[in-house]
Amino acid sequence: MVSLERLSAALERLSEKLGMVLVGLFTLVVLAAVAFRYVLVMPLTWSEEVARFAMVWVAFIAGSVALKRGEHVNVDVLLLAIRGARALGAVKLCVHLCMGWLLVILVWHGSRLVVASLATTTPALGIALAWPYLGLPLGSLLMLVHVGTFLCRDIRQLTRPPK
Repeated sequence: MVSLERLSAALERLSEKLGMVLVGLFTLVVLAAVAFRYVLVMPLTWSEEVARFAMVWVAFIAGSVALKRGEHVNVDVLLLAIRGARALGAVKLCVHLCMGWLLVILVWHGSRLVVASLATTTPALGIALAWPYLGLPLGSLLMLVHVGTFLCRDIRQLTRPPK
């Protein structure tokens, strides 16, 4: 349990740094594209692809950070209506199990998509389309680690004797 929480915390820090780098890259590429198009009148052919791929990666990488910190948008009407720590813990456990199942599906099918797109290249950059698609299974795997820590915490709270 402790090692899983340490791994989750380390991945959160790494994801946060990677997200910052990708947002910086996105910003620089968009600014360069605007400058080259309107100031130098020499549009960059690759800028749109780089910006789009960086944004896709940011969505999944930063999504894992937001999940870890509990900053995703959620509907907590059911949680507010539940009375009792045990019932609330059981609902949270069910929610985290469902999230884990969805993330396993995303990792599985995202990985299959990456493998299937290895031979296809992007038009402007000429790189394998697998690279931009890799953000989906990687981000989902990061989220799965965080959900694993939530599940361990939920189970520990439910198995603790009542006070």
